[in-house]
Amino acid sequence: MKNFSSLHFVGISGSGMSPLAEAMFHFGTKVTGYDRDISDYGQALVHLGIPISNAPDFDFGSPDGIVISSAIAPDHPQVQLAQSRGIQVFHRSDLLAYILNPRKSIAVAGTHGKTSTTGMIAHMLSKIGLDPLAIVGGKMIEFGSSLLFGSGVCVAEADESDGTFLKYHPTISLVTNIEPDHMNYWKTEELLKEGFLSFVKGSSPDYPCILGWDSPFVRDISQNLDHDFLGFGFQLGCHIRALNCRPFGTGSQFDVMIQKERLKVEIPLPGRHNIQNALAALTVAHVLKAPMEHAVAALGTFKGVHRRFELVLSSSQVTVFSDYAHNPGKIEAACSVLKDYFPQHRKIVVFEPHRYTRVYSLLQGFVRAFSSVDLVLVAPVYSSGEMPMEGLTETRLAADIAKESRVKALPVSTSEQLILEATRQSDKKDVILFLCAGDVTKLMEPFLRSLV
Repeated sequence: MKNFSSLHFVGISGSGMSPLAEAMFHFGTKVTGYDRDISDYGQALVHLGIPISNAPDFDFGSPDGIVISSAIAPDHPQVQLAQSRGIQVFHRSDLLAYILNPRKSIAVAGTHGKTSTTGMIAHMLSKIGLDPLAIVGGKMIEFGSSLLFGSGVCVAEADESDGTFLKYHPTISLVTNIEPDHMNYWKTEELLKEGFLSFVKGSSPDYPCILGWDSPFVRDISQNLDHDFLGFGFQLGCHIRALNCRPFGTGSQFDVMIQKERLKVEIPLPGRHNIQNALAALTVAHVLKAPMEHAVAALGTFKGVHRRFELVLSSSQVTVFSDYAHNPGKIEAACSVLKDYFPQHRKIVVFEPHRYTRVYSLLQGFVRAFSSVDLVLVAPVYSSGEMPMEGLTETRLAADIAKESRVKALPVSTSEQLILEATRQSDKKDVILFLCAGDVTKLMEPFLRSLV
């Protein structure tokens, strides 16, 4: 791909698109954008001076190319306009490869934990003075952005959902874990593992790849690697291992063994999954030969990523968290945090399933993921543009969750019913967790207002 003097982004407000657009803007490229709904990410770009339209027939002129995500259909009016003018259309992964591949870089892949781990690594590298270029799929709370624009090592998420992460050839590949997801694309578990193996093999053989050793699928692919790797996790056999893990307020404390060195670590985030993310970041620091005591201190100040178990309300009545979790592993991890950190409180989850194909292929995992909580309010499936599947209704899912997770589960069919039921069901000292990626996110504000 050539250097770009101008680019137009279709779907620019998305969490994966906006940091790319902002990065290119800072590189000196003229950037314009279109999105049907201009999100907070999009508004931040507008404040930088990037013009964004929500009109499908917006005439963006003749840029060097237009950039789209997998959510943009080939018959989208903006795509058709570009093709009629002979303007090249690039997938967002092509642009990320354009940024990442020529640089010293770290690409973070995995079924879950990508955004939090990438944000944690970016924060750590920034605090220890390595000035990263970080492209994160969520807003880092401390920086108020999903982009850190630096001149040092590049760190970015590598999305496996459509196989486009195979375009990336980073210096260091990192895999947090592998579980069945996006099976409408991968079809079988073996093909999924082969995809991750190809991703890892695409990184530089001069550096070890970094693998989440607690994941059986990750251990499977390690047997077919032809260059060095470092495993992190809780299990015996890890190169970087966590010991003595314990809650500390709303955060976590643990010891980490790195070769023969033992360090005490404290992070302001709860849960074993966040300890795993911290282990991944510390492994990166070890590979980069950074001072480990500085890396540990940096992780102690990481505030997290927006909508990754984010505390949105703490009052005398309730505590409310918001999380983007949308597959069974993420949901189970989030619910386990509630159980471990709020054992004396009643735990309520507002659950919005994401994508019919995902719910269909992982149904048994979903309905068994809520055993750590007391009540689940199940909203309709957020389709994300997919056609509905017969039988995958909130009523059926609530019944299956009640049976398999052995908790009370209620279907809520409308936004009004959801707010009413959530307000009616909550009581003093309850903890409420919103697990949603679509329409329900818009309901949190009115719900929170109803509690104050």
